[in-house]
Amino acid sequence: MNKFFKVVNLFLLVLLLTMMTGCSSKSPESYVSDYLKLEVIRDKVDSIETTYYDSKYELKKEIKQVIKDIKKIELETKEGKKFKKCAIKLCKKIRYYGSKYYNDDPILANMNLKKKINKYINKLEDAGKKFDARYDQVVSNL
Repeated sequence: MNKFFKVVNLFLLVLLLTMMTGCSSKSPESYVSDYLKLEVIRDKVDSIETTYYDSKYELKKEIKQVIKDIKKIELETKEGKKFKKCAIKLCKKIRYYGSKYYNDDPILANMNLKKKINKYINKLEDAGKKFDARYDQVVSNL
């Protein structure tokens, strides 16, 4: 009987560790689905960075709509969720600094603004690279 409890305890410990570390991997289909959704997010962020805005109000209004659209996108993978979080943070920083440093230029042409948001652009790029690496790894195993 004592041996039985040791085996059950060991099994429960392994099960608990598996649940805590998240060893259950997502299916390749979820990565493909997230990949397509991340392309939409990338397009939305790129459109903010390269578009010319007539006024601060127009800039803030457009970014607010983009943030709403990004928040509506449901992602399954943790890498995808991290990318989404970074994209929203970047958009919020562009909205904040964009109203401060607005000068009739596209976001990426405004050097003062670009210096302020460069850290967030790098975080978004890093999150994108991590997702792409994981996507390549999962899809190549098919």
